Amino acid sequence: MAEGHQLQKRTLDEAKILLAGMPSKLSGTKKYTVMTPSLPQRLARSASNLEMELRNWRACFDSWIVSQRSYVQALTGWLLRCVRSDADKSKIPFSPRRSSGAPPIFTICIQWSRFLDTTREVPVLEGLDFFAAGVGSLYAQQLREDSRKNLGG
Repeated sequence: MAEGHQLQKRTLDEAKILLAGMPSKLSGTKKYTVMTPSLPQRLARSASNLEMELRNWRACFDSWIVSQRSYVQALTGWLLRCVRSDADKSKIPFSPRRSSGAPPIFTICIQWSRFLDTTREVPVLEGLDFFAAGVGSLYAQQLREDSRKNLGG
């Protein structure tokens, strides 16, 4: 896990270098940094790594949400089978939703399941897709601007 964090930090550090080479949109002047021949390749690799990492985060988040939902549904189903089998043995009708005698874990699982059902992950996933696409196009935009600058003057 530490190795993953180190890779993320390195990718973010390289992205900072990438952004430092971009013209300032806030200032009225177009200020470019002078790049050594190897720096454009580093910037391209940094942008590519950051985009790949963002897409990986998106996939992991999506998978995590799906896993959480599956896990709580399986756990709730298992609890229902246990509660029903106990009710069959005791011959006393038992409904966890209507009885105050429901085990606390059953209530927790139901609340957990409802919480996950109300969780809207789609905006987060779309936001990560949008951000990753923006990072991916950042360096390409810089190359186009540099080409225009070199052709024009």
